Amino acid sequence: MLRIHDDFSKAAGYWYRTHGIHISGVAIFPGHEDAGRQASGFFSWSDIMKDIINAQQLDISRILDKLTTILKYKDLEAVQGEV
Repeated sequence: MLRIHDDFSKAAGYWYRTHGIHISGVAIFPGHEDAGRQASGFFSWSDIMKDIINAQQLDISRILDKLTTILKYKDLEAVQGEV
């Protein structure tokens, strides 16, 4: 998961430096292992986006919780559809 953050951030940094595009992303591990869940989160190269999040202008925790719940149910539906 941490490698995903690093790789994505580097690519986002390139686009920001060369084109001024603010790119942000989310990595979500919907499983139950603590290590995977702790690595889940929002990431961005853009200092402006980081400042918005740090100022709590976006409720990232709530967004991540909702997305994780949706992904868990979608994963369960997919598994049930295979049976």
